[in-house]
Parts: sequence; C-alpha cells; structure tokens
Amino acid sequence: MATNKNARLRYEALDKCFSNYSRKFFIKDLQKAVCDYLKEQLSEDKTVSTRQIYSDIEEMKTSPNMQAPIMGYWEG
Repeated sequence: MATNKNARLRYEALDKCFSNYSRKFFIKDLQKAVCDYLKEQLSEDKTVSTRQIYSDIEEMKTSPNMQAPIMGYWEG
C-alpha cells in the first residue's frame, strides 16, 4: 500500500467512482474526481497525475487488504 498521506483519500475517491454504476468513468474523469475529493477533504488544491491514478487502481486490485474486483474496458 502507498505510504503517503493522501493515498487513503485517493482510494476513497476512486471507490466512490467505482461504486457509481450509473456512469462511465474515463481516466480523466477519475483524475478530476480524485482532485475534487482531495480539495474537499484537505481544503487545498492538490493535483494527481494519470500515472498515479493507474498506480492506485493497480494497488486496489492487487493489495491483499483490498482485493477490489475492478474491471477496465477499452472503448473506441
């Protein structure tokens, strides 16, 4: 699991997005949702790279603590 202090908040934001079955989330949508959630929780602007989003998703899939059943689909 990531050791920085915002990892838990990023995971919470991604979990909220993945729990919303009525909407498709593309990587840019996930990035914006995570940035907005961090801004809401920390009261300061934080940016998150797309590479960090991919890394967090992979961590959520493979971590023995989380084992999130996340499925990705290619579109277009």
